[in-house]
Amino acid sequence: MIGTTFTEEYASFQRRPTGVRISGVGAEIPPTVVTTAEVEVQAGISEFGFEPGWLERVIGVRERHWAAPDVKPSDLAIAAGRKALDDADLDPDAVDAVIFTGITKDFFEPATANVVAEGVGATRARVFDVMNACNSFIDGVDMGDALIRCGRARRSSWPAANARRSSPGRSPARPRS
Repeated sequence: MIGTTFTEEYASFQRRPTGVRISGVGAEIPPTVVTTAEVEVQAGISEFGFEPGWLERVIGVRERHWAAPDVKPSDLAIAAGRKALDDADLDPDAVDAVIFTGITKDFFEPATANVVAEGVGATRARVFDVMNACNSFIDGVDMGDALIRCGRARRSSWPAANARRSSPGRSPARPRS
């Protein structure tokens, strides 16, 4: 998603921010559909005394789309980010902040937002990740809104992407020990 400043002319040479709007939306949906029943079997929840269908009743999710094991969160976020930029009819250099808000990351450091910003061409943007479990996206939207409202950015992007991973990998720049 791309957030953009609304402004109002109040003098011939000055503009005053009056709000923030979503000016572009993009999504990248992996093709593989996995049902909650399949997740229950893979997780072996029946071994813990849960009856079939329990997980779907509790979380309300019937199916989800899983990316292939070699697809990284940044791959999904870059594809979605490009679509959001196209939807907003916006040049990537116009984005002042890229805030990655996925639960899973490519690696601990550097921020996955670095990879996403480079991948979409927002090479001058301020970048950082927000990690707060399921609240990451909402927190990222709040951060982007705050950056725009306080004048630190005119446009911000909040890509969110998750891929199945046991834990974030190491940065390609760091040697394994």
